[in-house]
Amino acid sequence: MRRFIPVRTHILLISLVLLGHIKVLLADDNTGQKLARQPIAFKAPTLDSKPLKIGSRRELFVDNYILGSLRGSAKRRLFAMTPATNKTTDVAMTHDADWEGPWCRYAKYIQDNGVIKAWYMGHHTYGWNKNMKIAGGRLCYAISKDGHTFEKPNLGIYDWIGSKKNNVLFDDTTFKAKDSGDWIATHQFNPFIDTNPAAPKAARYKGFSGQGHHCGKTGLYAYQSIDGIHWEIASDGPIVSNDYSLDSCNQGFWDAERKRYAVYFRHLRNESGESGIKAPGWKRDILVTFSKDFMNWTEPQWLIYHRDDGRPSTELEHLYTNEVKPYKRAPHIYLGFPAQFNGSVDPMLMASRDGLHFYRWMEHPVIPKSAPADRQKIRSNHLWQEMVELPDEPNKLSMYASENLGIKGPHEDGSFPRVRRFTIRKDGFVSVRAGAELGELVTK
Repeated sequence: MRRFIPVRTHILLISLVLLGHIKVLLADDNTGQKLARQPIAFKAPTLDSKPLKIGSRRELFVDNYILGSLRGSAKRRLFAMTPATNKTTDVAMTHDADWEGPWCRYAKYIQDNGVIKAWYMGHHTYGWNKNMKIAGGRLCYAISKDGHTFEKPNLGIYDWIGSKKNNVLFDDTTFKAKDSGDWIATHQFNPFIDTNPAAPKAARYKGFSGQGHHCGKTGLYAYQSIDGIHWEIASDGPIVSNDYSLDSCNQGFWDAERKRYAVYFRHLRNESGESGIKAPGWKRDILVTFSKDFMNWTEPQWLIYHRDDGRPSTELEHLYTNEVKPYKRAPHIYLGFPAQFNGSVDPMLMASRDGLHFYRWMEHPVIPKSAPADRQKIRSNHLWQEMVELPDEPNKLSMYASENLGIKGPHEDGSFPRVRRFTIRKDGFVSVRAGAELGELVTK
C-alpha cells in the first residue's frame, strides 16, 4: 500500500535520537501536490560511534562539523538575503551630502545600547596622492534608533569649506604616524567596541587604519576612542608593518571565546606563492593576525580555505573585503562575508571555527542578482558587518549593503550612493532540506 503525504514547505517528518545522534527525515515539495513516498531504510549509528557533546551550544550547518551524513534528496542550501521592506522606503541611508561624494563605501555598523552606529568613508576621487597631502577621504558617522533609517548628526568637529555643520570625524590629513610622520589614510578605517573586560574605558572603541601600496609606505595602525567619535592613535608605530596592500577594510574584534584580538586585512598574492603588487597575476586575498594585549601581534597568516569535503582549496578568488566576525548567537563560529570581485561585487559566505581555516560557500552570492537595481555598478554591493536585531522584526537579522557607487560624480541621473537594508531569518545561513523524494540527515 502506498502512503501519500501532502507537503508544501520544509517539513520535519520524523526526528529520532539514537545513541546521542539525531536522525531526521525530511520532505519538501514546492508544488504543494500529494506525493508518493518510498520508505528509507533506517540505519542506526554503530555502537562505537561517539556523538559530539555540544551541550546547549547553538550549532549551524555552515560547515561539516555537526553533519554525519546526508542521504536521499537531503542537501544543504545556502541562504539568500531579502531586501527589507519599510513603510516608506527600503533605503536606510542616502549619501547626498557634499562631503560624502560619489565614492562613499567602506562602512561598519555596530549595535550599541539600542542605537545602531555607522562609520563610513566619504570620498570624491578614486586615486591617491602618494605623499598623502591631499585629503581624498574622510570618515563619516551616522546613527539610527530603529535600524530602518539613519541620521547624520552635526558633530561640529570637521571644517568642510568653512562650516563644521557636518557628520565628519576626520580625514586623510588628521593623523600622522608617530614613528615616521607620514599621514595615515581613513580609506580603510574600521572600528569596533572592545568587549575585553580588561580594556580601559578610555579605549572602549578601537579601530585600525593604515597606508596601502598607493602611499609608497605601508603599515596598519591602531586607534582608540572613549565614545567612537573622538579618536587618537593608540600605537607609536604600525602593529603590522610590511609591504602589505592595506587598501581595504581592516576587520578587528575581541574574541571572548578565545581571549584574543584578531585583525583581518587584505593583501595580494598569486597561486605561485608570490605576494605584493608586483606579483604576476595577483589576486586579492585575506591575512589574519592575533594578539592577547592589542599591541603585540602574531605574524600574519593567509587564510586557508576548504571545499565541501573538507579538503583545502588552493584556487584563489578576488576577495575585496572580508567582513569576518564571531557570530554573536554562536560566538565560537566566525562568519565572514567577503566580496568576490570580478568587475562587479558579489558578497559570499564563509565560516571558521579557529579563525584561520574557513569553509567557503561559492554556490551563489548571498545578495541575489534579482535584488534592486544599481547593485552592479563598479564596487557597489558590498555587504557590511554586523548583523543587528530590530525590535519590530524579532525573528530576523538585518545587514546593510552599498549600492549605486560611482567613480566620477555626481551621477548623470542625479542619483546618489545609497545603503539598503537586507534581512535573513535568525541562524538561517545554511539550511538542510529535501526535494520531492525523502531525505535523511544524521548528526555526528
